[in-house]
Amino acid sequence: MRRFFALLMVCALAAVLVNPAAAQASSATVVFSGPDKVKAGQTYTYTYRIEVKDVAAARIVPITAGGGFELVSGGEGLMYDTIPDNTSGSSEEGTVVVRVKSSARPGDKCTLST
Repeated sequence: MRRFFALLMVCALAAVLVNPAAAQASSATVVFSGPDKVKAGQTYTYTYRIEVKDVAAARIVPITAGGGFELVSGGEGLMYDTIPDNTSGSSEEGTVVVRVKSSARPGDKCTLST
């Protein structure tokens, strides 16, 4: 039982890590946040925040789920453009829904990335 809870904690912590994102002519990051405890077979919603600096457009490749997570919905072909408002330091938020695989074992790594 302890190993199972250890797996769930590893999955949750991996999901909330900050992931750098690919950007064109600017600096962009994607920050994930969501539940810190998960159970195998359950579905969870995580929020992502795209932060763009230096007044430019950022093209973020699709968000992917790996390890003990499988992507249910959200995070496809993201694009955030600060140019129309000509603002630096802008951000945009969205959500992705993931399921913890029922086959996930203690110690399996769960990730969300761009």
